[in-house]
Amino acid sequence: MWYLVTQRTMTECSPGELVFPDETWRRRCPQNGLCPTCGHVDRRRYPAPFDIVLQQAPEGQPCPRVEGTGVTIWRREVVEMVAEHLRDLAFGRCFLADGSELSRYVTCYSRDCVVIRGNRYSRYQTCPDCGTIVSHVKPGPQYLLRGDVGEGKVCQDAFCRLILPEAVVLSQPDLDGWDGDPYCPELVALEPLYVRDEPAVMA
Repeated sequence: MWYLVTQRTMTECSPGELVFPDETWRRRCPQNGLCPTCGHVDRRRYPAPFDIVLQQAPEGQPCPRVEGTGVTIWRREVVEMVAEHLRDLAFGRCFLADGSELSRYVTCYSRDCVVIRGNRYSRYQTCPDCGTIVSHVKPGPQYLLRGDVGEGKVCQDAFCRLILPEAVVLSQPDLDGWDGDPYCPELVALEPLYVRDEPAVMA
């Protein structure tokens, strides 16, 4: 079993899963590190650091996604819990448009990303430029192919979300439900991902 690290909300008054990039920064592809075709991190530039510029500071969320970029940003405390398993990832910083650094958050990306798979109604798109495969998985069981995840190393999907093997999750019992900000209703959530040897055809 593997686990996708996301966040869940405990209230309807939530700032949501997304934060927004600075539009001037986003339009500067590929100088900003994003693929000009698909808008995801261009992993061909690994291990160069990837920095991002946001419209405003996140409201305490542990791992929000940045709208329209294929990037997830991370609270430092979350990353530090599993830091010893992230040595193969490249890290970067988060800024506001005025140049001030959001020191509580970092970016990280891996050389390659894995594909989260679902039922037969799910769709997969391959970028003709950088080769990133983005999956649009319909509700239902999600899984990984064993050949994609290798020998128990932490990996990422196309949105730079961490995918942790079970051994890492068990070593950090405080990760699931971590809440680093009492004023923020968003908590770390771990979504189970099954592993299969071959693609499944499910109804």
